[in-house]
Amino acid sequence: MPWLIKPYMTTTFRLMLLYATTLIVVGGLLFGGMDWLVDSQMTRDLDKSVLERIDQLRLTDAQEGIKGVALIITRRTSEAVPMRYFYYLLQAPDGHRIAGNLPEMTPWTGWRELPLPEQGNWPEDEQSRHGLLAMGTRLDDGIFLVIAKDIFDLNVMKDRLHLSIAAGALFTLAAAVAGGILISAVFRRRLDAIANISREICHEGNLSRRIPLRGNNDEFDHLSGHINSMLERIESLMAGVRQVSDDIAHDLRTPLTRLRRRLENARSHAESVRDYEIAVERAIDESDTLLTTIGALLRIAQIESHLQRGNFGPVDLSAVVLTIVETFAPVAEDQGRTLRGIVAPTVVLPGGEGGDSDLLIQMLANLVENGLRHTPPGSTILLSLEPATGTRGPQIVVADDGPGIPAAERQKVFQRFYRLDASRTTSGNGLGLSLVAAVAKLHRIDIRMEDNHPGLRVVLCFGGARAPRLTGSPDGQIIP
Repeated sequence: MPWLIKPYMTTTFRLMLLYATTLIVVGGLLFGGMDWLVDSQMTRDLDKSVLERIDQLRLTDAQEGIKGVALIITRRTSEAVPMRYFYYLLQAPDGHRIAGNLPEMTPWTGWRELPLPEQGNWPEDEQSRHGLLAMGTRLDDGIFLVIAKDIFDLNVMKDRLHLSIAAGALFTLAAAVAGGILISAVFRRRLDAIANISREICHEGNLSRRIPLRGNNDEFDHLSGHINSMLERIESLMAGVRQVSDDIAHDLRTPLTRLRRRLENARSHAESVRDYEIAVERAIDESDTLLTTIGALLRIAQIESHLQRGNFGPVDLSAVVLTIVETFAPVAEDQGRTLRGIVAPTVVLPGGEGGDSDLLIQMLANLVENGLRHTPPGSTILLSLEPATGTRGPQIVVADDGPGIPAAERQKVFQRFYRLDASRTTSGNGLGLSLVAAVAKLHRIDIRMEDNHPGLRVVLCFGGARAPRLTGSPDGQIIP
């Protein structure tokens, strides 16, 4: 029966068994202490009762003499009392018994255990529990007095206590073992569900499978949630890889085909060295374009791997934005456009959050270049940095007064190689905004695209994973 054997091999069962063993050891020490305390208390009570009778007889001896003592002992030993009662001996100096129900014996002083003078009609299983705890002393004139008490009640109480301790230990062990098997079986079913789905994903490549949650918010739900998040991330990355492969096959095939055709034309139709030189120059241009595209893809892949988070540190956002403004303002002026900057001073991403300043500069450079490339001459591009306020983190806005992007296209422009119809006449490979999205995701920046009336307004909200997202305008699109 494997379902009964397997729980014994689980860590949960071994922990439960260790817990049960510890509990039994601690319980044994506790019950041992209780046994000692009960035995001591009962022995003290027995000793006290014997000593009280000795004191009473000493007082009688002082007041009435030995005859009074003998009379009291005779009366007590002749009373109809239960079997387990007190025993007495009053013995003269010459060794003959004056009174009592104990036989003559050599005088002694102090406590001593004695056998019963007669076994009586007790059941056989009670014989061994009977015995006497006796106190011997001497009265005046050398009279030897012994008072003893049957310790049957003490022995019975100790036996019952020992039996209770043993039964409690066995019950604890049995309950712990049964609980260990049951809990191990329950845990194993939960772990088997996770293992089966993981095995199915590994063997069948079905990344859409998810581990079901029970909704009780226990550690298994937390583990399953983390694994599901990991699977979603893996599925997203795999989908991205497939998309990149498709995009490369589709978008790089055209320039490669064009490059090959030009080289073939040069080989077949070139009539002079100049014709070959022109063909080679065009081939080099096409190769540079391909290398640029491949480099951009590799850069995006590197960013999306999140390996660069290890380089994160405090970032002076004010300095980053000023660098972009100072670098691109002359470029914009040469192209007949205007780049203005409104930068709040000393806006810093602390070390706990931090970022990579080079990547942030590249992200802003791509957004500014996108604005310069897709706006007509005379347009104005505004780059502004706003400090954190309340629960909102710092915010960077890149706005222009150009043609803008239709609301239906704002999600798509962040896809690799995606280009609007109006942009296909301009240079570019459709990867600039994909890199922006990768850098933003790495830094947990929420990107929102809005209508600038006219033009496009791109809002970068830092601290997107730790602060509430901004609602923005109704037609705004948030790119995670």
